[in-house]
Parts: sequence; structure tokens; C-alpha cells
Amino acid sequence: MKLQTKIVGAVPILTGLDLESISRLGNGLSLIYVLFPISTGYIIYKKNPEAMARSTFKIGKTPLMIITTIGLAGYVMAAILNFADIQNAGMMLVIFFAAVIIYAFLREKHVNKVAEEKRLAASGKAE
Repeated sequence: MKLQTKIVGAVPILTGLDLESISRLGNGLSLIYVLFPISTGYIIYKKNPEAMARSTFKIGKTPLMIITTIGLAGYVMAAILNFADIQNAGMMLVIFFAAVIIYAFLREKHVNKVAEEKRLAASGKAE
């Protein structure tokens, strides 16, 4: 079992939450993972305009922003409702997001190195 899983699993136990709160916390955290693909709707035209031009599913930038905002609002409301009755939920969310941000900064160098190696390997095969 990975250390991250043990740490995440221990947090509710150490904070003294009951089973219902732990369940709500799990459901709420699963909503957070859905936010990542939803948030790509805001940056897809900027990051990869060629992909949007080649896409078989054509949607303009403005309608995509509207749909993305509606989806984001729905998921944020669902997360708020899930976390509303949990004591110390705000603090746990801050700790969770801080841990995710720290992890992302620590992994960025490695991920960039792997991406560059793949890009070089692909360009070497293309020649």
C-alpha cells in the first residue's frame, strides 16, 4: 500500500470523524477529480488550438466557456453540499490542496523531463 493512501486514510480517523462524515468526505474528494477535466474547457483553445481545429466535435469558444462554467458551478455546489456538515472540512480541504500543489511542484521537473524525452524520441523516429 502506498504511503499517500495510508496518509489520506488516516486523516479522518485522526480527526475523530464518524463513518458518515468519512463517506461524505470521500464523495466530496471524488468530485474534485472531476474538476480537472472540466477545467480544461477553459484552456483548450489556448493550449492546443490545432486539436480544436481538427476535432470532429466542433464547438465555439464562447459556448464551450458557458458549458464549462455551468458544469464547474454544478460540481462546486455538489462539493459544498458534501462538505457542509463535516467538522473541520475547510481545514482538511486546505491541507489536501496544499499537499496536491506541493506534490505537483515537486513532480513538475520529472514530468517535464519525461515529456521532453518522449518528444525527442518521437522527433527522432519521424526523421
